[in-house]
Amino acid sequence: MAKFGDLISSEIPVLLCFYNSEIDTEQYQLTLAKVASDFSTKIKVIKIDVDKNTELSEALKVKSCPSFILYHNEEMIWRTSDYISSEKLTETLHQFVS
Repeated sequence: MAKFGDLISSEIPVLLCFYNSEIDTEQYQLTLAKVASDFSTKIKVIKIDVDKNTELSEALKVKSCPSFILYHNEEMIWRTSDYISSEKLTETLHQFVS
């Protein structure tokens, strides 16, 4: 995986989507695909498997899956550690992009 600083140093906001094998369901994948499609030029969506990226998960204190963290200009601007519907996630993300 790329270095963390490289991941969040994008000109557009970056949504980190932490998951594990238990929640990597079709519904979760559809939610992320919809968000990635809806915000294709406004937000970069990155899926991160916590089991394969334990150091990053621990550093960011990801305790449950799914967890979503939104960064902009290398700063965390939003975070949730609950399942969230694609509609609610889209509504929330619209607050941070124009």
